[in-house]
Amino acid sequence: MRLLRYSRGTCFNDNADCFTLDDYASRIHVLMKYQKATPEQVKEWHETDYWMKMDFDPIVMFVAIPTIIQVVVIGLMFGAMAINDLIF
Repeated sequence: MRLLRYSRGTCFNDNADCFTLDDYASRIHVLMKYQKATPEQVKEWHETDYWMKMDFDPIVMFVAIPTIIQVVVIGLMFGAMAINDLIF
């Protein structure tokens, strides 16, 4: 496969539909039309959004739950190895 390099983009196989990163950035900018939030909207967002309210214990969310998942998965792995050892 021949790779062509342009100023800041990459094209494969002389594709005429290929565009550079600058073109991509301008297309994304056109697609992402948004309005700036008012201070009231920001305050409402901070009060109603689950992650912004911090209405949870981060230690449980980001440490305890992943630890439990890892312990269960390693137990399943050891169980699968034990079953394989019995069968084979």
